[in-house]
Amino acid sequence: MTATLPEAQCAGSVANGISTESSVRVAESKVTSSVATGLPVPPSFSSRTGTASGAHALNVKGTGDAAMVSFSQGMTDYRWCAIPGTDTVCAPSVQHRETVSNRIRLFGMPKGFPDTTAAGFQRFFYLSLTSSFVSNFASSIGYQSLLSGFFLGSSPQLWMLKDLVPALFAAYMANKVVSYESRPKFWFVVSVFINNLTVISDMLIPSVLPNHLLAAAIITSTVKQSSALMYFVTRASALQHYAINNNLAELTKKFNSFGMVSYTVATALGILYCTYIASFTVQLITVAACCVTNMFLSSMSMMPITFRLLNFDTMKLLLRAFILEKRRILTPQEISNLLGVRMLPMQALKKVGIAMDVATHLVCVSPPVNKLLIRSDTLEEDVLYVNSDHMFMLAMWKPSPLPLTLRECWQRYEFPPLPRLFRKASWRRRSQEDLDMEKKFHGRRLVLLVHQKCTAKHLIAAYLIMYTAVLQHADTEEELRRFVRTCHGEQELWHLRGEEFGQMLLAADWDVHLPLLDHHNFRMSELILPPSMRSAAKGCAA
Repeated sequence: MTATLPEAQCAGSVANGISTESSVRVAESKVTSSVATGLPVPPSFSSRTGTASGAHALNVKGTGDAAMVSFSQGMTDYRWCAIPGTDTVCAPSVQHRETVSNRIRLFGMPKGFPDTTAAGFQRFFYLSLTSSFVSNFASSIGYQSLLSGFFLGSSPQLWMLKDLVPALFAAYMANKVVSYESRPKFWFVVSVFINNLTVISDMLIPSVLPNHLLAAAIITSTVKQSSALMYFVTRASALQHYAINNNLAELTKKFNSFGMVSYTVATALGILYCTYIASFTVQLITVAACCVTNMFLSSMSMMPITFRLLNFDTMKLLLRAFILEKRRILTPQEISNLLGVRMLPMQALKKVGIAMDVATHLVCVSPPVNKLLIRSDTLEEDVLYVNSDHMFMLAMWKPSPLPLTLRECWQRYEFPPLPRLFRKASWRRRSQEDLDMEKKFHGRRLVLLVHQKCTAKHLIAAYLIMYTAVLQHADTEEELRRFVRTCHGEQELWHLRGEEFGQMLLAADWDVHLPLLDHHNFRMSELILPPSMRSAAKGCAA
């Protein structure tokens, strides 16, 4: 029997009602074909994806750019070029990467810009930063004049070491290495913990490292800047969750105004405390007690938040319960309780004694095309599903041995690859189940590529097909391929099922209108279609 998650309390009745309504709609649409993998591939799929033969096949393989459509993924342009050592087989090759001028033009913009922000954000961003820079420059001059009056002026060299380097490091980590917004609870607790460590270290450094005060100040300043940035980013996620009445500005005002008053009063009380209690040991014990209390209160403030956003991790848990537990829909509160602080689905399932099927590792969402081994002579075999509106596609491709770049990892909410020495360490080795699964599928992954105009409804349907395939039809590679091809021939049925699933999620209070289920920087201008599908698409357009 399949292990189940803790029982839902309120979503079951809603799910059953919507399920009945959807069943009627499916019946009315007269979609009677079965999705059993044992059935032969439907003629509709064969007609669209049948292997080209004879002279036509050679024409497709040999004409390269003339037959294959050029496309772009994000800011990278691709064209089809002959694979070295062959004259008839082509593969996608990078034609134009994102230019330096374009990177400068988009400097500081969020992932997926401009599709992920309202019009005018770039102008607002740069004007605000310029205004802040001018204000800080004037404040620095005024502050230095004040200090010079007391013979305490600061040198720019010391400032650059103590303040500029830590600020640059913190900004680089947040914008190029780690995406704090993907796991707000976890990074919020980490930021509070790091801040507490720096508070204690500030007390100990003068007595422990009296001869290395500058180096210690640089290190602690770097850690403080990083923890402060973590804190502000994760707190913004919490405020966005609570601002249900378009009142994010008011909530921010409340937090900042009360925070200023709290800081002033706490600082005054701290000075007063040190005036009357001069014992360093007592002060250190007091600081340690305050840090422990701070950790406890911070966790209490963040833990009850139930984020409603559909992202990669929450969707993985939702689809597992829906597919393997008789169409059960987990609520945001149940998912929040299950994920806990770490917000990682694998550890969450392990905590309740459930092992996530290793076949889910086959899913690969919007990888860089140049990190896939794609060949024009196997497109008919590898491309398994193409949405009728050309909004997404599913294919079986091998990943390239080249690792993702640091920029690509950040854009995909992934940690950068570790050096080879650490990857080979025993604690980083992959499990035997992972190795067996990779061997069974010959290193191939079920790849989802998304068109730049893809809607939330199409994405939810794509995820439903993907996870149904890997959770129920991944005993062999042939079975997986056959099932996804069958789904391609029954698109109307699966679109209805995806729509039904989306309505059930909406009834359970999930935000289905703006899901975070793919990477906007890796969306496609054109899907990679086999020759037969390209000719079919041209016929439909005509």
